Amino acid sequence: MVDIQDLESFQEANNYLNKIMNILKTQKQIPFIGVFAHKYDPDKINQLQPNLNAFLRIFRGISEWPRYSFFMTSIFDDSLHLAFMRTLTRIVPRYIIQNVLESTIFFETQNKIWNTVSQQIDQDKDLQGFQERIISLAIPYGEKMANEIFKNWESQDIQRTLEKPSKIPLDVEVIEMQSAFRIIVKLKKSLKEENILVITAVIEGLLTGLGNIFSLSTIERDEVIKETEMISMSWNLYES
Repeated sequence: MVDIQDLESFQEANNYLNKIMNILKTQKQIPFIGVFAHKYDPDKINQLQPNLNAFLRIFRGISEWPRYSFFMTSIFDDSLHLAFMRTLTRIVPRYIIQNVLESTIFFETQNKIWNTVSQQIDQDKDLQGFQERIISLAIPYGEKMANEIFKNWESQDIQRTLEKPSKIPLDVEVIEMQSAFRIIVKLKKSLKEENILVITAVIEGLLTGLGNIFSLSTIERDEVIKETEMISMSWNLYES
């Protein structure tokens, strides 16, 4: 974390970072490194442009590191919070994110979001606008989910268990890939078509909201695969 308003500190901070990277190389460790240009305050962005240019020039050596990101942060907006969240998502155990994705998509689809869209969406509307409205309703739930992921993750098991039968018969599986997660959802073919459309839109909204916080790119879902009794859909979330 570097004070972007203190031009004279840049070189010293860069030297310190280089020492850290050299130690990591000798230990054959390649962790994610977040470089924060802090105090990049909204009301000073124009006057800080020369400092930012110098900052990027002095720290250009980190471009050789396999996993890094630059963040411009301030306490006067949400940039610092977002930067920490986007850093955490790259350093916590991957199973944490997998478990949260699986359990939250399942539970939010079953309960809060389903109740919300049931009350607010007129299912007689045109399908395109219908799904877009559901996605927009689900996005805040995805953002909330992302912000809550790291609460008590060290002290308790994130995985949740079902205590009562689900409202909607579906199965959620999250597979870790290189710098990405693949989300697979299976639904009973016996569901009404409008219910399938709602569930699909809800999940896309959840993933979009999560991506907004964690800087993950939501790729459009793959082609729907119809099996004997199930409908299988999948999405990819990539690190930006």
